[in-house]
Amino acid sequence: MTASSESRAGQPRSELRVPWSLAMAACGLAAILTPNAARFSSAVGIPLLVGGSALMLISMSMVGDRHTLVVDGPYRWVRHPAYVGLLTMLAGLVIFTWSFWGALAFAPAAVLTYARARREEHNLHLRFGARYEAYRQQVPFAWPRITLSHGGGQGEPDVRRK
Repeated sequence: MTASSESRAGQPRSELRVPWSLAMAACGLAAILTPNAARFSSAVGIPLLVGGSALMLISMSMVGDRHTLVVDGPYRWVRHPAYVGLLTMLAGLVIFTWSFWGALAFAPAAVLTYARARREEHNLHLRFGARYEAYRQQVPFAWPRITLSHGGGQGEPDVRRK
C-alpha cells in the first residue's frame, strides 16, 4: 500500500458520479442515435432491455433511504443488482439498436460501473463494518452462484449483528 492509499483507507471515496453518469448517457445516446436494428437484434435486445430495467428498478426501490444495509430481494443473490440491471439494460439497448458506436461506448460504461461499485463497497464497509464484511463474504459481487441442491433456495445471507 502506498502512503496516499493508507491515509485514505478510512475515508469515504468518491463514487465517480459525474464520469459514470456521462459514460452511461454516452452509451445510451450512441446506441439510439446510430441504430441498425435487425430481427435478431430485436429478439435478443428487447428481453435484455426489459429484464435489465426491471432488475434495476426493483433493486433501486429496495435501497430506499440508504440508512440500512439491504440484504434481501435481489441483494441476497448479488451485491450490486442495480448495476447488473443497468448494464444488462444498456447491453440490451446496444444489441436492439445493433449500434457499433453504442457497443464501443459500452466498454467504458462497464469499466466505470465496476470502479463505482468497488468504491461503493469501500464506503459500505466504512458505514456498516463487520456486518457488511459478513455480507460481502457470503454474496457474490455481480454474478449469482448457481447451485443445484434439493433443499430449496439458499435463503437470506446471515448478517445479523453479533
